[in-house]
Amino acid sequence: MVDAIGASTNKPVKLVQDQSINWEQCTVDEIKEFQGQGQAVPTEILQWAEEIAKLESLPDDVTYEMTNGSTDIEQINQLLEMPEEDNAEGEEAQAAQANMSQAQTERASMEAGGTSLADQGRTFITRSAEASAATNNITSGLQGIVENANSIAAQAEAQAAQTQSETEGVKKEYDELLEKARTKQEDEIGLDAGEQARMAKLGQQLNTAGTRAQSALAGFNSQIAGLSASVSANTAIPASATDYGTQTTDIGLELMGKSEEERASIMGEASAAAGTNHRVGIFKREVGGALGSIKDNAHAQFRSLFNADYRVGMHATRAGAQAMDTGAQGTTQITQAVNDIEAASGIVNQAQNTVSNATYVQAQPSADNTDSGENNQEGNTEQAAAGTDNPEQAATAQGTTGQDDRDTQAQSAAAQEDVTLADPTITTDPDEILRRKERRGLA
Repeated sequence: MVDAIGASTNKPVKLVQDQSINWEQCTVDEIKEFQGQGQAVPTEILQWAEEIAKLESLPDDVTYEMTNGSTDIEQINQLLEMPEEDNAEGEEAQAAQANMSQAQTERASMEAGGTSLADQGRTFITRSAEASAATNNITSGLQGIVENANSIAAQAEAQAAQTQSETEGVKKEYDELLEKARTKQEDEIGLDAGEQARMAKLGQQLNTAGTRAQSALAGFNSQIAGLSASVSANTAIPASATDYGTQTTDIGLELMGKSEEERASIMGEASAAAGTNHRVGIFKREVGGALGSIKDNAHAQFRSLFNADYRVGMHATRAGAQAMDTGAQGTTQITQAVNDIEAASGIVNQAQNTVSNATYVQAQPSADNTDSGENNQEGNTEQAAAGTDNPEQAATAQGTTGQDDRDTQAQSAAAQEDVTLADPTITTDPDEILRRKERRGLA
């Protein structure tokens, strides 16, 4: 520890006063040094430093500010430990605040600012009404969005049916020529030049019809994806109504004299009943006359007439319960709407499969989802079966590569995993289409 204050010099010094020195933040050594330089040390600071200099086992960097001017060793030790405790408490408070909802955060801020419980109730009554109105505004348009999605799905089905009808005869003839081309691999009977040209023309017709249909269906898929995103983006709105309703109800019950335990019990039942026909009944029963018929409860009637806070509590409890109910119903309605839109999306996907099977043209990805055809790969592997007008290319059906791939099950599996199958140019080869049909048991 430092030497006793005042022993640094025997010469008289002319005292000066440097106004820039913050004495409360000086250590004992610094105070000693300033005193030796002729600085006029404030009396209470000097007395504190002289007493601290006599103590043992204190850190050299201790200051008047850190000890609140105390010279009691036990009190100082407690004070020196407090920053760590305060820091831990601060971290816990921050962690708790991070997990708070918006309504909880707002209420905590009002409490910290000294806002009375009644004023909190009045504010939260307004917040609950606003959140309920926002929820009702969103849910009122859900039915129209779902109907729009169903209309798009119906158009997709119609598109697929029309394409299937238009290409039925073309595909039948094309498949017959494809089968005849396969026969070449067994008994040398194949397609002549005229048949090759005819097969190429039919393939071009299938490709044109399929490409047109799949382009339209990709647009439908994109529209439905947009509808789904617009609905899903609003899930926080009814959740906010539930959030503010919960806090408003709790404030109301507290204003009505309910204990923390009673409020927890009532809120638990209210949360479970929110969105059902039992919610009002639960609150009437639990609050007992406040939300029901006040004339049947003389005590409640008296308090509602003469106690302003109790009246605010009644209003807050009603408003909060309504917001909780609106929020729960809104969440359910949004979830149902998302499910309905997903069902419509499934219809569009099925329409893409139908067109793929009718024309050998694979589904196109929508603008909003490049993987929209991912679920349709099983039904779309024969894309653009004859998208060429080159008879010589069509005549490759007379080759023997298909027979090689059918020799063993292992070879067939290897061919199915061949990365070249992802190349769309390969699917214009009739022989390649034939091999793929055989893997699916269609040939």
